[in-house]
Amino acid sequence: MLPLSPITVGFMRMGQWGLNRAALRDWIGTVLDLGITSFDHADVYGDYGVEDAFGEALALQPAQRDRMQLISKVGVQRVSPGNPGVWHMHYDLSGAHILATVEASLRKLRTDRLDLLLLHRPDPLMRAEEVADAFDRLQAAGKVLHFGVSNFAASRVRALQRVLAQPLLVNQVEISLERPDAIWDGTLDSCQELGLTPMAWSPLGGGGLFRDDPARAGLRQALREVADAYGAAPDQIALAWLLAHPAGIRCVVGTGRLDRLRGAVHAQSIQLDRQNWYKLLAAAEGRQVP
Repeated sequence: MLPLSPITVGFMRMGQWGLNRAALRDWIGTVLDLGITSFDHADVYGDYGVEDAFGEALALQPAQRDRMQLISKVGVQRVSPGNPGVWHMHYDLSGAHILATVEASLRKLRTDRLDLLLLHRPDPLMRAEEVADAFDRLQAAGKVLHFGVSNFAASRVRALQRVLAQPLLVNQVEISLERPDAIWDGTLDSCQELGLTPMAWSPLGGGGLFRDDPARAGLRQALREVADAYGAAPDQIALAWLLAHPAGIRCVVGTGRLDRLRGAVHAQSIQLDRQNWYKLLAAAEGRQVP
């Protein structure tokens, strides 16, 4: 079983954190000491440069590698100076692209294996048999230990799983009080049915939960009220709301601020009662449950 920490650090915006290699090495050590051990990457992050920067920091203290789970994603092909030869945005989950991208990620991250590889976005041209062959090769070589998907509907998960020798362990999808659709649309139900751990990207709505948006005034007020009742911060309550779901959601928190990460860790200890959980859901959806 893949041991993912309830709070995962997402590195999509790492280039904005202003950390040099030594500072990032020290930051990684502090985060690991907080009990956050799962680090979420993708080849595309930072115009295809974040994995390389992270790997440079990790190379300064290689022993940190065995304390973490390294996650990366494959399949998004953006037009970028860091992605030469691509002139039109597309997705590519061909077997050849999966294999080549994993090799590049391992080289950039200065590691010999990924703990978890996710297919980043559904590719309508994906041939499941090619994916299966790529997964077999990567697992046999010890280069990827576990596999999953990201942003996949339940029907796509089932169709892919039918041809794979390996179980898909994760579906990383957008879930938050800002966007709670996965609660009702079958996404979390299918994760429980199929034995997948849901990982919530943008669990704070990309900060949208806390912007001065009149449409979200009721939700912000409800978050403040529940936060006051529990002696916590509103962002901690928003994470605790996700962590309370029986599907076992892991929250991908994309910040380099250690105070925010400490707060996210504290959210794990907040046990929302059922009425406050539904109070937040009602505020998020602008209606009481039927």
